[in-house]
Amino acid sequence: MRTLLNVALALVVVLVACYGTSRYLTQVPEYDVLGPLAPLSAQEQERIPRLKTHVAALASGERNIAHYDQLEKAAQYIEQQLTTYNLKPIRHEFTVGGKTVRNIEVVYEPPGVALTGTLVVGAHYDSAPGSPGAEDNATGVAALLEFARDFSVPLKIGTKRLRMVFFVNGAPPYFKTNDMGSLRMAKDLAAHGEKVVAMYSLDSLGYYSREPKSQKYPPLIGTLLPKTGDFLSVVGLLNARTIARHTTQLFPAYTKFPLLSAVGPPLIPTLDVSDNWAFAQTSVPAVIFTDTGPLRYPDFGLPTDTPDKIKYEDLARVTQGIIPVFREAMQ
Repeated sequence: MRTLLNVALALVVVLVACYGTSRYLTQVPEYDVLGPLAPLSAQEQERIPRLKTHVAALASGERNIAHYDQLEKAAQYIEQQLTTYNLKPIRHEFTVGGKTVRNIEVVYEPPGVALTGTLVVGAHYDSAPGSPGAEDNATGVAALLEFARDFSVPLKIGTKRLRMVFFVNGAPPYFKTNDMGSLRMAKDLAAHGEKVVAMYSLDSLGYYSREPKSQKYPPLIGTLLPKTGDFLSVVGLLNARTIARHTTQLFPAYTKFPLLSAVGPPLIPTLDVSDNWAFAQTSVPAVIFTDTGPLRYPDFGLPTDTPDKIKYEDLARVTQGIIPVFREAMQ
């Protein structure tokens, strides 16, 4: 009897822990069911052809060190676009496997003010082995290019330095290694004593489904979370709670699109699976904007991750909502 009671008590503790974790993860705030989406705004409609062009240009083939010509082609495309926006791309080069690769950065420092810190907004532009990477991560790069285009005419001065970075080597086999572009940058900024107050990673933003049970979760995590994959998520580790909350307050003001915000400890999978992991290594509060990638998208990491699979209307809505978040974070 004592053994049965102990087992029952342990089971209750596990269930309560799972429930409490799920509640905590969704308190920043809870997922909001909006119902049918409103018609696209004029700005959102204008973004669609540009987003399509970016994704098609980047995802024309597998782009990584094993396919170096395609990786270089993607880097040059990004630099050309930034130059078109009258921005000055900066190359941060390093060597991996005998190949010269680079992070591509645009830096903005508001003139005539005392800086209160640095804001980093980034997306990795390489793709995983065997995939052209339309979703992972041409969509994130496309959204960041839209931010760059909008930012070419700053609306507010702000008090923070902005580092807008297109990272190399964010996908396997370099993810969470010393050759990961974002980790190199995070360590370099820390070594130089630069105060990075927040980092936002854009990773896999282009796939949404209104089908029931289209959203999956790691075991025990999805008890109270939505089962329909129609939402954008902003997730990170515990120290990112403040910027996650700030995002959920601002995003709905600029676009009406479902948003799920979640933070938690590193032992919970999916909270640090992008370039936010790299900045978390230097104790920077960092989040990912993502559609949850492999938990929803059936072609993730496959040769079939092609531009025709992307939901461009939804990508336009999401892009419209996140850009003002970055602008406000600079204040």
